[in-house]
Amino acid sequence: MRKITFITAVVMLSLFAGVTWAVPSVGFSSEIGTDYSWIAQKTGPGTYEIGFKNIVVDTSIPPSATLINDQVILPTMAISDIVFSVFPIPGGSIDTVTAKLTPIGDDNLYIVDGLIPGVGTVLQADLGIGTLFSTGTTYSGYPVIGSDLTNAVGIVGYSSVTDDLFDASTRGMYIDISFTGDSGNSLYALLHDDINGPVKGVLSGQINAVPAPGAVVLAGIGCGLIGWLRRRKAI
Repeated sequence: MRKITFITAVVMLSLFAGVTWAVPSVGFSSEIGTDYSWIAQKTGPGTYEIGFKNIVVDTSIPPSATLINDQVILPTMAISDIVFSVFPIPGGSIDTVTAKLTPIGDDNLYIVDGLIPGVGTVLQADLGIGTLFSTGTTYSGYPVIGSDLTNAVGIVGYSSVTDDLFDASTRGMYIDISFTGDSGNSLYALLHDDINGPVKGVLSGQINAVPAPGAVVLAGIGCGLIGWLRRRKAI
């Protein structure tokens, strides 16, 4: 009986771990040779937006040569709900800004094959509202892990990593995106001093499948069950 209980616990833990630790991902960055791949500017009194271009896939897990150099198309986003803060550090302080990022118009993210004629969009997903955090000449977009990309569709069989992302989405995992940008001028200054800009620069980022909170809880239960059985000397 104890052996059956142990086998059941191991099977449960394996299932939970399979959901929790499968992490297909797509890395992207500014296309080599491009002057900039994001540009932020003032669009009206106290309103700003950030647009993107010249972004390509540069890495993937699992590795996929088919996906490398495909175009990553991010929607233009409004920058709103801007909050400025000052954080003390030894010997001084750091000025920071947080804001809301809201896709404008077509809110989809696209990955597009630009090399093979007739292929077109290989992945398309709705991009939700996110957060921008900036200090000095650097910023981070969508830094909080969550279900940023939903309703992912695309060409099944195009690459192993996109297939894994589709599969992860159907299994209830979050599809998360995050990116960081850098520029010669300060995005903080653009927003804080209410200047017209523009400010532009390069970026890099990732699209990852991450476990939903429920899957983490289930995995914890599985681990706890194994520990309880050990304490009971069932192992």
